[in-house]
Amino acid sequence: MHDRNPPDVGHRDAKQIVLDFLSTFTSPLDVDLLLSYLSDDIVKQNTGMAPIVGKDALRAYLTPVASLFSSQTSQRGFRSETLDILAHGHLVAAERLEFYTLSPSSPIGTPGASATLKTASFFEVHGGLITRWTEHFDSRVFTEGLGFSLGPYVPYSP
Repeated sequence: MHDRNPPDVGHRDAKQIVLDFLSTFTSPLDVDLLLSYLSDDIVKQNTGMAPIVGKDALRAYLTPVASLFSSQTSQRGFRSETLDILAHGHLVAAERLEFYTLSPSSPIGTPGASATLKTASFFEVHGGLITRWTEHFDSRVFTEGLGFSLGPYVPYSP
């Protein structure tokens, strides 16, 4: 379990800041703690989605998403495992597994359904805070594993 205190950003390198940040990815998700690692002008982008810019916008995105996976145990809900991490200066890359289980009362998807998502995460750290957070993953693994439908694949055509 991680320490639920906001980060002391003054004396740690980028890799340690990201590792500490990733340790907050447990159920129930403490959105305030997670946001304490991020700059006010954070840019968060997931594969295939428009960027989310700023802490307020990210809070508005994360809060309802976190409630879909709420659980009082670490075996259900949401958790993350870092498989590998590398850093060069202010840039950090992490290969991770994310484990999701929809809450039994989820209004969408298949309540209780689970999915494991392999994620490549990239971060920029400046002034002791994460300023950019980008994640690449196969959204079909996530959506289909949890009982959502994306519909048929439609290739891009100019």
